[in-house]
Amino acid sequence: MSDLNKVIELTLEHRRRVITAAALSIYEWKIKVLKMKMVFHALNMLSIDVTQKCLVGECWIPTSDMEEAKAALSLGAVTAGSSVLPILNEMAHDETPPTHFTTNKFTQSYQNIVDAYGVADYKELNPAPWSIISFPFLFACMYADVGHAIIVLLSGLTFIIFEKRIASMKITDEIFQIFFGGRYIITLMGLFGMYTGFIYNDFYSKSLNVFQSSWAADANNNSCWEWQGLKNVEKWEREAALKNQTFEIMLDPIYCYDKDAGPYPFGVDPVWNLASNRLTFLNSMKMKSAVILGMMQMTFGLCLSLANHINNHSLVDIFFMFIPQIVFLACIFIYLCVQPQIMVKWIFFPVDQAWIFGQFYPGSNCAPSLLIGLINMFMMTPRTDGFGEFKNGTVPYNVGDDVNLDDFANDPDCSLSFWYPGESIAEKVLLGLALISIPVMLFVKPLYLRWRHLKGLPIGGHSHGEDDGEFSFGDVMVYQAIHTIEFALGCISHTASYLRLWALSLAHAQLSEVLWSMVLDMGLKIPGWFGGPMLMFLWINFACLSYFILVMIEGLSAFLHALRLHWVEFQSKFYSGNGIPFLPFSFEKQIRIVEGLDN
Repeated sequence: MSDLNKVIELTLEHRRRVITAAALSIYEWKIKVLKMKMVFHALNMLSIDVTQKCLVGECWIPTSDMEEAKAALSLGAVTAGSSVLPILNEMAHDETPPTHFTTNKFTQSYQNIVDAYGVADYKELNPAPWSIISFPFLFACMYADVGHAIIVLLSGLTFIIFEKRIASMKITDEIFQIFFGGRYIITLMGLFGMYTGFIYNDFYSKSLNVFQSSWAADANNNSCWEWQGLKNVEKWEREAALKNQTFEIMLDPIYCYDKDAGPYPFGVDPVWNLASNRLTFLNSMKMKSAVILGMMQMTFGLCLSLANHINNHSLVDIFFMFIPQIVFLACIFIYLCVQPQIMVKWIFFPVDQAWIFGQFYPGSNCAPSLLIGLINMFMMTPRTDGFGEFKNGTVPYNVGDDVNLDDFANDPDCSLSFWYPGESIAEKVLLGLALISIPVMLFVKPLYLRWRHLKGLPIGGHSHGEDDGEFSFGDVMVYQAIHTIEFALGCISHTASYLRLWALSLAHAQLSEVLWSMVLDMGLKIPGWFGGPMLMFLWINFACLSYFILVMIEGLSAFLHALRLHWVEFQSKFYSGNGIPFLPFSFEKQIRIVEGLDN
């Protein structure tokens, strides 16, 4: 019995050693089996030559990889000891090739964002290179806080610094793989968030006074405090406190702004963080900035469509689609940004009196109104020239002279007046060009394609579908009508859609201010020895709420909105995304899919 037990023990020990050795090699065996299955699957798609001595197959190869493919085939033949040399020839075909873009670990995440919308058509312009800058920048416009952006930046840098170590861990969690795959996007979003945060001068809802403010809020014995007796401000503050009232001062920019020092060198002046009308000022600035940024990206996207038209050698699309679209966009929406409603108003219209385009401008009460001005343009409402008239009926001053306001009678509706000579004619011409461009986009291309069809000329490259089946003028007309209506209405809806840059920035700033005032600021105001422990407790709550709400949730919200702006407002101007993806034979890709690290 003892000998039998000894034999059984030795057998079990031997089996354990064999199984342990096999366990060390099982992953390697799985990879080998997977590669063999992939090779045999590829071989099954080949056909046998008539000589029964070789296999014949057709596949897509990137043009830049042709020489590398020939060298690999030759090496394989030599290694296998084959007497038949491999032959690789380029075949003539009428099929649409698949789309392939060479990427690296930095650009791959941006290409994935574009491909999630749709794979580019063959030789269609790829939006990914421009998205490398525009995507994190638009995200940052909605996430403009230096403090929160630093956290985002550090998160992205952590993924990059420990990139190899994290990749070797082979974490299969899907959410983690999304964040890790987008580590370079996260890093750029943090950098751009810091940039826009400095522009908006927002650091955890507080402003940074890096440069000296041009407002005379802290000045003594200057014209601001002497103006209308403001030197008695301390007396007024004490009187208001005795009555439990809030005492506020409105600083008139004519007297309380240092024009010689000029505006704040970079970003928003920190004095606005103390102003009671802070939201009124910032909302106006952010809203108009959002419209300008949106118009810039939409115009750029429309210009990119020209490259597609040139590549397709489609003159009808260049002259009767691209040019009318640019005219329509420029005559209404670009004019909206350039005219005094936004840019010209910022540059030329000061807060006090001035001569503007040969007309006397009495002050900020006559500054042009954005919305009303655009409505008046469409309605062609009769308006007066200039902002009023001199009381004696003549102009007793030369252009550029200082004017006594007692000699000038303001028009009650001076903010709705024409702001430059000939504005009425110019706006009618622009509106007329915009209206004419719509029937040009609608009718010219279908009629041109119908003429080519009747003449027996090919229409491939000019029409939607590229000669798929019999030509139908009705189908082409319906498609063109949908495209024209979508573009015309889309210019309006897409311009309004960019206002999300303002809305989310406002929401982020207000949530940050609420967390500061309702959590951390309470701890700073607790007196005595109890204030220290409470401040530490409230700081921990403030940090957790800031991270989960303002960094994670708000960051995800801004990311999704930036994604929508690129997919709909930007790419719709030039990108169709109806292509066929190139699926190369790749062991590495298939192994990552089996390991759960890729889709």
